[in-house]
Amino acid sequence: SMELLSEMIEFVDKCTTQNSDDLSFKFSEIMASWAELQKDTLQIKGACSTLISAETEKVKFQSVGLHAFVANAITSLEQTKSLHIKKEECVEQVTTEAYNKMLASKTAIDLAVQEFENLRSLESLLDVDV
Repeated sequence: SMELLSEMIEFVDKCTTQNSDDLSFKFSEIMASWAELQKDTLQIKGACSTLISAETEKVKFQSVGLHAFVANAITSLEQTKSLHIKKEECVEQVTTEAYNKMLASKTAIDLAVQEFENLRSLESLLDVDV
């Protein structure tokens, strides 16, 4: 009976040791997997970060390009507007000059007509029989 008990204890001890060894082996395996996972996570994080910063740079570059395009468009519009204003001013000036010349011509014609009328009346005075 004592021998049986001793065998049982030995068996239990052996099982415990074996299980303990198995567990510790499994635990170290789990820890190794965990380390791998962490390494992978870091790599993924790094890759994502690189991608994000590359995309950000691209968007920044595009927005800078867009800003430049808009700025150029505004400048062009302003230049066109000022050209139109200059053109309008020129047209106005030319029109005013033309109008003034016409007015001067009309005045000259009026004066000529007046002179002609005066001459005619003088002529009629001279025509009077003495």
